[in-house]
Amino acid sequence: SPSVIFYDIPLLFEKNLQDQVDFTVCIFTPPEDQRKRLLERDRIEEDLADKIIKSQMDIHQKKELATFCIDNSKSKSEFEKNLDEFLTKIFHKK
Repeated sequence: SPSVIFYDIPLLFEKNLQDQVDFTVCIFTPPEDQRKRLLERDRIEEDLADKIIKSQMDIHQKKELATFCIDNSKSKSEFEKNLDEFLTKIFHKK
């Protein structure tokens, strides 16, 4: 059986589900980058992207509530480095 299970729950804090997990992780990027990525990834209208972001808790607030925070505001390789450091920390690897 797995020793770690990851759940991807974008509205975890909004739905007050954080007590259902052992710890939480916020993968953080500034709101302007979040909006840009949403527009590019989902190919949606700007007002819909704004509506989606406004329906969520402020990313800075999520960052404060999370047990861990992983920076995703730079390059893909920098994110992968941050993710690897996080995984090393939770798996107690050397």
